[in-house]
Amino acid sequence: MDLVLRGVSAGLYRLGISIDSQNAVIGRSNWTFLGDRFERSVSTNRRTGNANDVKQGEAFAAEAARWDAFFRRNGVKTFQIMVAPNKESIYPENLPDWAAPGVPGVTDALFRGIGDSVFHDFRQPLLAAKQRDPTHLFYQHDTHWNTWGASQAFRAFADRMRFELPEVRWPQDEHYRLLRVERRTGGDLADFLRLGSGSSLDEEPILGVTGLPRELVQTAYGLNRPVDAERVADSRVALAHPVETRNALALNKARVLWLSDSFGGSMADLMHASFSDVVRMHWRDAFRDGGSLVRLLDEWQPEYVFVTTVERAFRGATFPSFLGYAPVAELASVIERDPPNAFVVSGMSGLERDPHDDSFRVTSRSSSLILSVPTEVQMGALARFTLALTCLDGSVSLPVQTFWKSADEARFHKDHSARFLHVGRRTVLDLDGAPGLQLPARVKDIRLDLRGQGSCERFRLDGLDYRPLSAVPATVGAQH
Repeated sequence: MDLVLRGVSAGLYRLGISIDSQNAVIGRSNWTFLGDRFERSVSTNRRTGNANDVKQGEAFAAEAARWDAFFRRNGVKTFQIMVAPNKESIYPENLPDWAAPGVPGVTDALFRGIGDSVFHDFRQPLLAAKQRDPTHLFYQHDTHWNTWGASQAFRAFADRMRFELPEVRWPQDEHYRLLRVERRTGGDLADFLRLGSGSSLDEEPILGVTGLPRELVQTAYGLNRPVDAERVADSRVALAHPVETRNALALNKARVLWLSDSFGGSMADLMHASFSDVVRMHWRDAFRDGGSLVRLLDEWQPEYVFVTTVERAFRGATFPSFLGYAPVAELASVIERDPPNAFVVSGMSGLERDPHDDSFRVTSRSSSLILSVPTEVQMGALARFTLALTCLDGSVSLPVQTFWKSADEARFHKDHSARFLHVGRRTVLDLDGAPGLQLPARVKDIRLDLRGQGSCERFRLDGLDYRPLSAVPATVGAQH
């Protein structure tokens, strides 16, 4: 049956017809593109960017600034986010007519809102490389860029970082040089189209960096267990556990925490040639297993934190779900004691309360807690939200989204909410009209949505407060 399907698919493919258009779209000259099943990639690419996208970009910049401040408080020298372009952003001429991109696009609007920040937009370096050299920057039958495309992005990244990190040595011109092109089997899009995993459908550029001397050792982080290097390098295989890579002959003796999706694979040779000790994990897993990212930061003590994400995730739902849960400024250290429990529990979902010690146990992947006050709190232009919550299962962080509403509002709304990463015991969040945030005139109810992904499955609520900033007494002293 599979042979019949492969034969039918190959015939339709030659006619430009996809057997699975939700996963793979066939364009001109045998180029294939990812379908709408992944982050609504095609539909979003066709849409023109608007004011809401610019506003979202402003929120991204604010959230990234919070992450940057958090990392720097923990000894990190720099935090940078690399956005790898979608294939259709570099080869729009190979899209089918009906999938023509919007101009200006959603990504254009997002970067307009982001402005000058820690984000790197790699579309222009790759478009410039496309004009200089006919070598493909992306595989025709795979979603991902190849080593040639990734090298153009890494080179642009290195050029910008030379000013911020003058102590770092970067690969030289000969390391980016294209040595030869070899044949390669089709990738994920060929798999979706059942074109045969053994078919030599694409080209694999081989670069000068492969000739650098290296002593590479790859293990599962914290387990001291060797990993399959080919599987780690395969963009179709998701990282199930952080991977530690050591290269004794790297250009720099430095520790890097690399939060990367599958687009990091083709960049890995250059990253490992540059830095001696790299731990790579998917940014999607940052909050799992009791707070993987915060724990890694404490154990690994990286000097640099780099993020690599593909454009479709960046402008979709998955990457913002990581970026948005940023830790807040370290105001908790100046609060002497937990806030009074002015708000009392009035409802819960996906939680059970232990009557003996007043702790809570998570019973669902979607858990929330509603707290209320007898009389509405009058708010001003600025507000302070204080949460004292202790994870009782050893978790070191917990993603939280807090909502607020007045008595006359029927339901909670995302426009009256804020997301943050609760680290340690106490979070103090000053709400000051940040992008996308609307402060209410009065507050009666607060909802806490706990996005633990298996973390903090048992906790104690030690205190919660929400009041106008003008009503907050000045406090000093160390956290106890």
